[in-house]
Amino acid sequence: MIFGEKQVEVIRDETMELVTTIEPLYPLIIIVVALLLFGGGIILFLMKKCTLISFLKLCSVTLCIVAVVMPWWGLSASATTPSANRLTSAYLTTQTIVTTTTVGTYTEIELANIPEVFSLFLLAVLIMVSITCIIILSSIAIQLSNVGLGGLQGSGTFTVPQPQSNEYMNLSATWGLSTGAYLTIVAIILIVVTIPLERISKKKKNSYKKY
Repeated sequence: MIFGEKQVEVIRDETMELVTTIEPLYPLIIIVVALLLFGGGIILFLMKKCTLISFLKLCSVTLCIVAVVMPWWGLSASATTPSANRLTSAYLTTQTIVTTTTVGTYTEIELANIPEVFSLFLLAVLIMVSITCIIILSSIAIQLSNVGLGGLQGSGTFTVPQPQSNEYMNLSATWGLSTGAYLTIVAIILIVVTIPLERISKKKKNSYKKY
């Protein structure tokens, strides 16, 4: 099966990456598995085979599974003259930033490694979001300001080169946290909610034992 082709001039030993618009299968497989877990949890909860606390924990795990394959940060930009669109997504699993630029009928895809400070931020959100989020957000905001974005989230206009051209174009853009980060935050909230529920449940069990 041919996914794509590219003419190259070989003059020395080197490694080249070929990027295609074909989506990988593993994110779809992971999402399907997560949905099956969620569906099974709903069935068990309705059948009263698991408690509300267990169901909320299962929902939290399911959200984290889906979040792993989702983009955690993104940028969306567009222009009317010339007609152009740019979409940038940062992924946690592959530690890469994928940028797709479309001008007219031509599409160019670029890959870049996630900066170390940004990678640390993504992991921190997943592990200790409530403690380290403010510190790392500030650090990332400084890094993003160095490349002209000004902060982790925001909007504005920036200039980028046109693909296969020496000309530049102005794009109106918005950027910020994406699906993966939000799903993780919701998962953490669900875990936090289960803490007081567990304490209430234990108190009720202890009171019943006394009687």
